[in-house]
Formats: sequence, C-alpha cells, structure tokens
Amino acid sequence: MKINNQIKDYFKYCIEKGINIEKDDYVEVVASTSIISFISILIEVLKEYTNNIYISYNDGEDLELEINHDWEYYLNNKIKNYKTLILKKFKRIRIISPFTMPITRTDAVERYLSNTYRLRFLQDYFLYNPHTTIAVPNQIWALKLNLSMDELWEKIFELSYKESPIFKYKNLLNSLNIKYLNFKTSLGTNITFGMNKNFKFLDRYLDGKPYQANIPCLELFTSPNKYDVNGTIISSKPLYYKGSKIDSYMLIFKDGRIVYNEGLENIVGIDKTLQYIGEVSIVDGFNPFIFYSTLLDENAGCHIALGEGFKNTSNDTENINESLNHIDLVFGYYDTECSALLEDGREIEIMKNGNFVFKGL
Repeated sequence: MKINNQIKDYFKYCIEKGINIEKDDYVEVVASTSIISFISILIEVLKEYTNNIYISYNDGEDLELEINHDWEYYLNNKIKNYKTLILKKFKRIRIISPFTMPITRTDAVERYLSNTYRLRFLQDYFLYNPHTTIAVPNQIWALKLNLSMDELWEKIFELSYKESPIFKYKNLLNSLNIKYLNFKTSLGTNITFGMNKNFKFLDRYLDGKPYQANIPCLELFTSPNKYDVNGTIISSKPLYYKGSKIDSYMLIFKDGRIVYNEGLENIVGIDKTLQYIGEVSIVDGFNPFIFYSTLLDENAGCHIALGEGFKNTSNDTENINESLNHIDLVFGYYDTECSALLEDGREIEIMKNGNFVFKGL
C-alpha cells in the first residue's frame, strides 16, 4: 500500500507541476495498454481535478483494428477530434514506458505512421500550451534494468522530484552574447557550436507559467546554427530507439553536417534532416544510471539532438534545423568542460568537471 500512496503522490505532483489543471479543464492521457493498472490510478487522481478526461492508447488490439480497417479514416477522425479539443484549450499528459508492446507493423499501419506528419499542428500547439510527459514503469522495463518494480519507481521518483540548480543560470547565460560554445570530455567529445544571433537558452517551463513540459526537467536547451557545428561527439550513454539499443556511437561534424558516423547509420539514414543538429543542452552534473528512456537519460548529462530544432530560441530561424524527427544523444560525462567565446572576443569557462563554474566573467 505504501508504494500505491507514493504513486498517487507522484501523479498529483506531475498534474500540479506539469499541467496545473483548473476546474472543468479537458485532459487527454496518452499511454500504453500494458500499464493500464497505473492509468487507473492516474484517472482516479485526475478526477479530483476534472471529469473531462480522455484516454488515448498508443498500442493495443482495438487501435490496430481501427487502423487496419481504414487508416485514412482513423487519421482524419483523429485530426478532427484534436481540432475540437484545441478549441477547448485541452491539456495533455503523455506517459513514457519503454519496452511496451508496439503496434504490429502491417501495411495499413505503415501508411498511417508515414502520414502522421499531418498531426504536426499538435507540436506547434503544445509549444505554448499545457502538456507534460512523465515516466511510468512496466515489468519488462524493470527486468531489463535488473530492478524490481518498486525499485524502478523509486528511481523515477528520485529523478522526477529533483529540483535542478540550473535554472538560476538561465538569465546569466542568456546575457553573455555567446558566439561559440565548446564541449570536451575525456571520452573524446570535442565539439564547437556556432550560435545564432540573439539566441536564448530555454527550459521546459512554458513562458514562466506553472506548466512543465517534461518531468523531470534538469536541462537548459537551445538550437545552434545548423551550418556551424564542427567536431566530434562520442556517447556517454547508450541510445534506446524504437526497440533497438545502440551501446555506443561516434559522430564527426563539419560545417554542421555529419561527415563520419559510427553506430548510428540506420538512424541518420532515416532522412537528410538527421544529418544536422537541432538542439544542444546543458545539464549540471552527470548521472551514470542508464534508464533506456530518453525522457530520463537526457536529464542525466549534456546532450545534443539530431533533427528538429526550436524556432522559439532565435529570430534567425533560417539557421535552425527543421525535421519530423528529434533524437537526443547524451555526451556529457563526469568531467565535462564547457567554454564560450563571446561576441566581444572574451573567452570564459562555463563548466568544469561537469558543473558550472563561470570563470572569466
């Protein structure tokens, strides 16, 4: 019973910190059918705030039947429903639970998935509207990590409740007029990012409102100039992507583009936009535990993302990468060093041994 009470408290924390529900709000929960017992607990908690609750399962027999029967009708109906919900300014909780059962990849499912770019308006909507992504365990995930379910819950609680000191540095970083950022680690990463004019670092809070797009949120992120990235990225954590685990990888960039790729050939080959970087993020410290979940692992160390950038980080949008994909890659380590060349010609040290130092100001 103790863990059930902790789970309820966790869901309350995610609801209040993540989407800040007000009376009569409409809330969508997006999740896997394999964690339905935990969804029941979440719904029980949500009913303390609103009765307008929608559940959208992203796997399961009913979903497969609908898509296989008429994928185009299913997609058009989904677009229509979301546009109706947007008029009501709905809020969304998306639940991540790695290693859950995927949809069977039939021809109809492939056609549906290849056309989901038509739902892209949702990404733009949620840039400025309440949504949150949280983690919930499942038995297969726990076994992969050699943990009991209760132990995995505890790991998630520990990271999700952590309040990062990083946000107190956001205004300082944004005031420095950084021209270039360089990161180095003892693993071999040595990469320089040219920054867009008047860029800014963001966090996962929406315009200072009490909404948090990711729980946990321990990063400050921005988008570099996609054509001005040079150097080498070497992984400090494995990548788990669509059912595949990639233990290590190395990428070399020249003028923004990947010119050498060891380990990520299949991923970068998805489309040409994944040959460029859309995000660089600073995380204070390094957590060596490997979750096999991007949501959790990206909050454990400095990282980049191939693909989609963030147009709200700079007015220089022509130099921000556009993509239908966004794949986070952690390179930060215990000894991460980060330095910056400022527009006025000064060089400063931002991080040493994985933590902020701000020397040379």
